[in-house]
Parts: sequence; C-alpha cells; structure tokens
Amino acid sequence: MRSSQLRGRALATAILGFIGMSSACDTLPAGPDASVFCDGSAPCGSDGSGGGTVDGPTRTDTGFVVDNDAKDPPGGDKDAPVTADAACAAANVQAPRQPANILFVVDRSGSMNCNPPPIDTSTNCEKFPKKVDATKDSKWEITRDALKVAIAAMPTQNSVGLMYFNNNDSCGAPSAPNLAIAPVTPSHISAVNTSLAGVTPKGSTPIVASMINGGYNYMNNLTAKGKRFVVLLTDGSETCNADKASIDALFSSATLATSIEIKTFVLGAPGSEPARQMLSKLAYLGGTASSATCSYTNTDPTIGDCHVDMTNLGDGGSSFATQLNDALEKVSREALSCEFDIPPANDGGTVDPDKVNVIFKPSNGPEETVNRDATKTCDKAAGWQYNTNKTKILLCGTPCDKVKADPLATVSILLGCATKDVPF
Repeated sequence: MRSSQLRGRALATAILGFIGMSSACDTLPAGPDASVFCDGSAPCGSDGSGGGTVDGPTRTDTGFVVDNDAKDPPGGDKDAPVTADAACAAANVQAPRQPANILFVVDRSGSMNCNPPPIDTSTNCEKFPKKVDATKDSKWEITRDALKVAIAAMPTQNSVGLMYFNNNDSCGAPSAPNLAIAPVTPSHISAVNTSLAGVTPKGSTPIVASMINGGYNYMNNLTAKGKRFVVLLTDGSETCNADKASIDALFSSATLATSIEIKTFVLGAPGSEPARQMLSKLAYLGGTASSATCSYTNTDPTIGDCHVDMTNLGDGGSSFATQLNDALEKVSREALSCEFDIPPANDGGTVDPDKVNVIFKPSNGPEETVNRDATKTCDKAAGWQYNTNKTKILLCGTPCDKVKADPLATVSILLGCATKDVPF
C-alpha cells in the first residue's frame, strides 16, 4: 500500500474520530490516491535561486533559456533554444492543463446578513445580525455575487461545488455539498447561480464539523481526476464546537488532507477578526500560507496573517467586495495546474527522458523554451522537473508563476531533441 493511500485512510480515520466526538454519521471509505507533485516533498510555484553563466544557456533565475550566441563555436549554435519546428523533433504535443476540483465551503450564518464595515461594525453585527442600511449590500449579497463571477470565469476543465454551513439555521453541519462538484459548463454555472440565489443567512457557525464531516470527507472520497481544493469562506469564529479538542481535530484533518494533496484556502470576511489565529493556522496547515514566515502561533486569537484576511476595511482599506473579488481571483489562479502529462512516443515506444523539452507560448508574445532544472527540489527550482515516476512534467518557480498568470497560455511537450538543462 502506497503512502498516499495510508494517509487517505488516516484522514478518513481522523474524520470518523471527530464524527464520534460530535455527531453520528455513516462510515465512508478512504479516499483515492493523490497525484504526486514536484518531487513529492514540496509544491510548485516558488521563485528559483542561483545563477551564473557557462558556455551554454545562461541561467537567469526564470527557468527560460537565454541563447549565448557570442560563445557559439564555429559551425553551429549548440545552445540555441529548442523550437517547436526543430529538425530533431519527433513529436510536438500541446499539453492540456490538469483539471482542478474546488469545493467552496461557505458561511451562511446570521451575521452574513449585515452590511460590511464601515457601514456596520463587526461588534454591532454580532448583536444585531441584520442590515443597518437597507440600500447597501449585505456580506452575503457581496459574497453571492462575487462567487457567481469567479466561478463563471474559471476554465472549463475545472470542476466546482458548493457547500453551505450551517444547514439547519442552528449548529447543523453538512456532510455533503449542496451542489456537487461538476465541470464548469454553462449548465453547471446556471446551477451555481440558482443555488447561491436560494441561500438565506441564519443561525450559527459550525466551522469545525462542516470542514471535517463535510469538506474533507467529501474531497477525500472524490474520484475525479485532478487537483483538489477546499475553500473556506467565513465571517466569524467557531460557535458550535469551540473546545480545544475540536479545534485540534480540525487542524489534524487539514494536515492529513494536505499530505494527500487536498489543499485548504481560508478566506476571512469582516467579522472573523477574533479568529485570525485559528484561520491562519488552518491555512498554514492546509498548504496555502501567504508566506513561509506568516504568523499562526500567536497566543492572541486576533493575530494571524497566513490566511486571506479581508477585515481591513475603512480607513483607507479597500472594500470587502474588492478584497473578496481579488481573493477569489487568487484562488482561481492558484488552482491552475503546473502539472502536465508526458505524451506517448509516436512509434508507441518508450519516451527518452533526456530528449524531452517544454515550450511555453504566452497568450501575447513569442514562444519560450523552459529549462529542465533538476538541481533543486521544485519549491526552490526555476524550470521543469519530472515527477517521481517520470510520467508528468512539473513546472517550478517562475515558469509555473507565468502559466498561472496567463490562463490562455499554452504549454507544449517536444519529444526527440536533447533536453535543455540549466547549468549546474
């Protein structure tokens, strides 16, 4: 049994353990294996490091080949970037992005009825969870509209689902999505809009049970191909299972989920100020920390900055609507994959791993050859690498960042030409 299977079973065990603490629920089987990312020890997407010039391509800390024409020997350009029409190319295949499966776990507690600051204060909202200005949007209306726009703009290879908490106008926690994860087709976008339109905020904030019994349990058993993400959006603190054992169970589940490549994004809306530390720790353990040095261990529960904190409103801060739109755009961008399947050889034989090249074509600009960078783990590299069994191409550092920043860009895998490596 592989380690990812064992971790999947561990997550299922943790979920069932929490269910035993909080409420009865049907036992579900352990989830499927997760994909292998980078070298199995670190995610893609960080900036590279190192540099230097040799008689060959110059490493510019971007992962892209820079041709050193001045150093070419007589009779040939031995370090020119490999192009799609190179004479040595046996096959040039556009590589489809790996799909992403995103479950939004959205707070529909009574406080979402309030206007966001500066129209209303979070303190007043907790006492009187209703609009103080009926002519202005509530936190829920802003959230609803932002989700509609963000999901409609996602690429069609992504799949999205919606889960709301609570589910009984009190402390009830869902065990399945209100709208199951499905590809972002026009019909599913219509279903998303209908689902969001039918929500009326009311009741408490059972974050722990909703994430464990609902979000992680569902994603652990999801069999759809691709990356898996849980996106928690809340405007408050846990109000139903706030004891230390329950909060620790949530943290443990997030850690186990990350180990099988289920990442957790955490978006804190106005009202979540008292839970910054908890939400930050959840984001950190969920593999989506804002930085490697962010704060999530402070004894003050109001201090933490690893999650997406949208509580800085008024006094020069941007509006909640602007911050939420930006946050959802970030989630959508991060969900874009930097993992690509290696195409089969034209003759049906084995692909030579030292005759594979990666071509990046931005939506507006000339194509670029990406260096293979096996000098570091993917989180520190700037180029591309193989996964453990050499069945996938993994973009690392700047190339991954470029792909995520340009949803219309294409990546092609070129077979047959000697691989362009960064200099050691």
